[in-house]
Amino acid sequence: MGGAHLFHAAVHHPQRMRGLVLVDTSFRGPAMGSPEPTRDHPRRERAHDSEAAAVSRFRLMPPQPVREPALVDYVARMGLRQSSAPDGRPRWIWRRDPDMLPKLRRGLEQGPYPAAPLAVDIPILHVMGDRSHVVLRPAPSPLSTDVPRIVIPDCYHHIMLDRPLALVAVLRALLAVWPRA
Repeated sequence: MGGAHLFHAAVHHPQRMRGLVLVDTSFRGPAMGSPEPTRDHPRRERAHDSEAAAVSRFRLMPPQPVREPALVDYVARMGLRQSSAPDGRPRWIWRRDPDMLPKLRRGLEQGPYPAAPLAVDIPILHVMGDRSHVVLRPAPSPLSTDVPRIVIPDCYHHIMLDRPLALVAVLRALLAVWPRA
């Protein structure tokens, strides 16, 4: 969920970056005129009685087929922390801020975007999966048409979990030719 935010940083603080690789980044922001998300009450943490029960509930968002179950299992396990129920029994909860999305301030990084691409003074590459919603349902983008796009075949949105070796190959090739500062 960080690609659009990193692009925002590249637009406003290019001196802090040497380059930017966007991995299946969607620039699909909220609809024009949509209200800020609000929450009148704190969101309750979903607790699980066992680590296995919590891992079994883990889902990729957006949903996609799982090709490397060991990687998804690892991500799920690393996303958990052990806590205690009021009666002292162990429970497992997700390591996340349940109110993260409402806290995000709307701005450039969440759209809507200007009709013209935004100028950025650093090299940018956009890596996408050919079965990803980013490719299949393109949205208006602030990226210039000059930004190279590499599409990984037979790959969905979660490239690092779907085709990790292909992503590593792209990154290694890129780092071999990108200008060094």
